[in-house]
Amino acid sequence: MVCALSFSHPWVLGLVVPLLIWCIAAWHRGARGRPCVPFPGIIWIPQDFGRGTTPGRILVLVRAAGLTGLLFLGAGPRGSAIGRTAPPQSTALVIVLDISSSMTSADFAPLNRLEAARESLRSFIGQLPNVDVGLVSVAGAPFLAAPVTEEHSFVLRVLDRLRPAGFGEDGTALGTGLASAINRIRGGSWSSRRILLVTDGVSNRGALSPADAAALCRELGIRVDAIGLGTDQVSRFVVPVSDGQGQEVDAKIEIDDDALARMAAKAGGSYRRARNRAELAQALAQVRASFDSPMRDAGFRWIPFVAPAVLLLLALEVLLIQLGFCELPQ
Repeated sequence: MVCALSFSHPWVLGLVVPLLIWCIAAWHRGARGRPCVPFPGIIWIPQDFGRGTTPGRILVLVRAAGLTGLLFLGAGPRGSAIGRTAPPQSTALVIVLDISSSMTSADFAPLNRLEAARESLRSFIGQLPNVDVGLVSVAGAPFLAAPVTEEHSFVLRVLDRLRPAGFGEDGTALGTGLASAINRIRGGSWSSRRILLVTDGVSNRGALSPADAAALCRELGIRVDAIGLGTDQVSRFVVPVSDGQGQEVDAKIEIDDDALARMAAKAGGSYRRARNRAELAQALAQVRASFDSPMRDAGFRWIPFVAPAVLLLLALEVLLIQLGFCELPQ
């Protein structure tokens, strides 16, 4: 892969020509265009330090380097790859989040499971700056909450608005949830496509089983990681009823760890169980560590350091003028 440097405003680089002319002229006259008596501005610097052309030429070099850096930044540098089969951002991830009523279980105190998942996923998405992210919510049926996009702020806003399933919508259709995610990323030019399933139950709705969905992912080269939420204890959650108010019940919610582990393994991923917020954060961190998404403009990672270097050069020039190369008019 060959990296190429391009500019958003290449015409700015044309100003390098007058800058070069100025540098040549200033170099020959020692950067002193008027009669003056140079002297150092610091007591411990020798009195003859500012005399001659060398100090002035040092200032010329510092100023020229700083101005060149400013022109470079003004031209809008950007790196790109030649011969790459996918765009710089070549990883797509669809998060399939269970929003069934059992996700309101209050065993992730002080949050319930859905709130804890939402909080942790916000941090997780923020750690994937070079990954296109989409969001599918699933209960009795899947729903595309956010299409796959590089605009993470949009996905986060949608994530914040997700609420538990209402009456007539409840259930856990994990297989069709995965199928919906597959449809979001089966096309496109991404070089890596992944699904993250976050659930707390057993698939009990939908025409497609999680195992069949995982087999389809394997055929399409889509990796599936899964995280199971919840303790093994009896917990309280809210079941939606027809009046829209919801009814609190106490029950032990079963999570089929073995089935979820087999599903993830079949699709080349992994399964982790999270019984509290700390374990959930650790599980997401392990998923994050498995990403190998290319950085944008990987061949030109030095570009962000140009601006600080320019500021240092300009500050150095001011410091030299004020402290080392003071002048008195003749």
